[in-house]
Amino acid sequence: MGVTWIEHSNKKVLLVDFTGSILEQNMIHLVHTLPPFLTDVGDDTILALTDITGCFATPGFVAAARKINNEVFDNFKIKQAIVGVVGAKVILLKAHNLLVKNKIIPFPNREEALDYLTA
Repeated sequence: MGVTWIEHSNKKVLLVDFTGSILEQNMIHLVHTLPPFLTDVGDDTILALTDITGCFATPGFVAAARKINNEVFDNFKIKQAIVGVVGAKVILLKAHNLLVKNKIIPFPNREEALDYLTA
């Protein structure tokens, strides 16, 4: 679990990794650590991969993610992908995408998501 920059196909990708997190407050805390990672991106398009495999998308977490998306990510050009969206999370993602400018595209695994982001 954490936020870091990784490289794929010679491009920087912001990895927001929630895997293994089962506590809502830990997930919300991680969401709030995102803004400092975006301070030096300039006019470049941010490539962002979120992994929520094995996590619970609670209403509080979804609200915090939407708020950061609207307040922070909307200020950037961003291409987003997500993995780990199964079951009820599919419905939550669809609802989230209806309410935000930068849509998040779901993928079955990290490799496919990274290939999409760096294509």
